[in-house]
Amino acid sequence: MARKPGRKTAAKTQTKAAVDASSSRQSTTELRNLISRLRLEQQHHIDSIAEIDQTLREFGPGGASSPSKGQRGRRKATETVLVSPKKGRGGRRKAAKAARARPTGTRRSSPAGKYSVTGQELILQFLKDKGGSTTEEIRKHWEESGRGSKAENYLTGLVQTGQLKRTKLPGREGSMYSVP
Repeated sequence: MARKPGRKTAAKTQTKAAVDASSSRQSTTELRNLISRLRLEQQHHIDSIAEIDQTLREFGPGGASSPSKGQRGRRKATETVLVSPKKGRGGRRKAAKAARARPTGTRRSSPAGKYSVTGQELILQFLKDKGGSTTEEIRKHWEESGRGSKAENYLTGLVQTGQLKRTKLPGREGSMYSVP
């Protein structure tokens, strides 16, 4: 037959059980608090994901407003974008500001493909008409035609491909270009 524990051993066991129960209650309370905080955080993330999904539906995954059928390419600089106010945080003032239509901006340089003649063709035709020109004359013609960037970029490319011949001007800055 098993021996009964002594009084001291039984008291220790009961005290230990009481401490375990007390700490168990505290850890249960802490666990409940943690769970409720995590649920609040989870709900915040779910709301944020819903807001992101709504934005993607409005503007498309590429970040730009998806054009309606038949209209492809870039928007014009004069078009306006209507911005819907964010839900949730912000307040009336921010929502009112965001709801106003704002222009997308103006462009300084002309978009690619605006001209009927490419930059290289422009320079080659100018040199064929004149029979040869200096860097300065080509640059002036380039700017008069309303081109952006620099004519020197195209001159270098044309010389490297052999479409132009470049000769240094003695005692002067710049070069003389001619069609070979």
